[in-house]
Amino acid sequence: MSSAIYDYDDFTNNSLTISVKNLTSEADKSIYVSASVTNAIGTDTDSVTYTTKGSANVELSGNWNELTIYQVMVSSFQDGDPSRGYQNAYGPSSAIKGGDLQGIINAADYIKELGCNAIWMTPIFNSNGEGHLDSTGYFTYDYFNIDPKFGTNEKFRELVETYHEKGMYVILDGVFGHWGANVAPSPTGKTPTRSNGQNKACDYPASLEFFKEVATYWIKEYKIDGWRLDQCYQVGLGENALGTMADNSGTNGHNYWYEIRTAVEQAAQENANNGEEWGTLGYMVGEHWRGDATTIQNGSVIPGPNGIGYGLKSCFDFPSRYKLVQNIAREEGNNTGNDFGGALSYTYGTSTDKGYYHPDGYWPNLFFTNHDLVRLGNLINWRFSETPSDANYFKRHKVAMAVLAAYSGPITIYYGDEWGAYVDGYTGPGALGAYNDNCARSTGKISGFTNAEQDCLNYAKSLMNMRSENEVLWNGDSSTLVSQTSYYVGKKTLGSEEVIFIINNGTNSVSYNCSGTDMLTGQTVSGSVTCDGLSARFIRVK
Repeated sequence: MSSAIYDYDDFTNNSLTISVKNLTSEADKSIYVSASVTNAIGTDTDSVTYTTKGSANVELSGNWNELTIYQVMVSSFQDGDPSRGYQNAYGPSSAIKGGDLQGIINAADYIKELGCNAIWMTPIFNSNGEGHLDSTGYFTYDYFNIDPKFGTNEKFRELVETYHEKGMYVILDGVFGHWGANVAPSPTGKTPTRSNGQNKACDYPASLEFFKEVATYWIKEYKIDGWRLDQCYQVGLGENALGTMADNSGTNGHNYWYEIRTAVEQAAQENANNGEEWGTLGYMVGEHWRGDATTIQNGSVIPGPNGIGYGLKSCFDFPSRYKLVQNIAREEGNNTGNDFGGALSYTYGTSTDKGYYHPDGYWPNLFFTNHDLVRLGNLINWRFSETPSDANYFKRHKVAMAVLAAYSGPITIYYGDEWGAYVDGYTGPGALGAYNDNCARSTGKISGFTNAEQDCLNYAKSLMNMRSENEVLWNGDSSTLVSQTSYYVGKKTLGSEEVIFIINNGTNSVSYNCSGTDMLTGQTVSGSVTCDGLSARFIRVK
């Protein structure tokens, strides 16, 4: 370990000591930097020590399991260009206004250092309006141009190139089942068709060619890497796919995600054939908001009675999310759980175990919160009456991050959860002028953290970089060793590699017998390994 002292002439008897330590163990090859500032004036001496972990430069494999996605609500995440942005956003009154693409560009290093390898932005297409609903992007007018409130087409190209240069995928949010009051034609003159004249739904197959053009245009023209699909049941079978409900399109028993998915995969393959490095992933993940896998499977995956092929190969794993959040906090209703081990046993099961199936493989995407749900911090408060002034508040966020880190499959982190974001004053529907479906659209930040927030963020960085550096975590086979109401012990196996992890959701310490190397600290452990309350251990045993 090396250190150096730099004296600043501007301040008498002030010094900055910077120590750099290079960990060369197989478990962790990242750089740690520790800075200590000492201020001595008269007889007073104050010291502050700050430690952070840099991100490793890991080459992407193209395996969907590897995805660690960072989701941002564009309108409230970062204001990088004061001349742009909505001033009438749809969220809590305390949230910033003016979020834009430049702000997302400015945050690229922050997101990379967190250990994420992809970004998903809420819709950025032109909504042709000024209102709070227009700011969400979910009521698009022109699917082929960027909303001028967020930036320009050229600025979006700069964003894509910036993230690609840093080794990160770019995923757009596609709304292929409804649009705003009007819709602009595609570059080839196509338009979608309303479902039974409804404003919030459209008919298939009449709208199919239009949305195939949307889905492939951004892959071919801008080399984006995939799509998040809003209310995906509208294009599949859904719970009512006959166009008789306000938010359901008419698909008449045919899952049209098959046609759109294969068009996306073909566009991505054409990019690869042309020697393109990016725009070749073709990832598509659907939002089918249901608490049981069978409904998601039947609505967005299977072909249907009139279908010709299976639809989506990835949807957000809402069933796992609800089981987890009920135990770590509570869900948006009053439901809580007291079987943390059982929730993890389900979450770490295979997609087939959960009830999903696709002949080409299926990749459930695990997450805790998003722009339509209450922030994890507020859910913790609602169950335990804890706020950011309580140590356990942040420890519960750390438990959630550890759960994500141990998951074999794509994961999504909603902006702010990595540092323990809390919407102060949101006590329930109507507070701050918000409701449960928009209260989490709060102010984002990439600096200016409190000590407790920074500590939470540093831990999240350590976990996510550990995940990115170790395929056994994101692609290994999972098995349950111990499942208790308050803690869980699991094993990840990939070839000759083996990792045992303990996640403790209780406040008392637990122990498990194993020997190996602690993947977060580099320490050698043997025998009874203790895991403190509201914490996690990852032990490489082989």
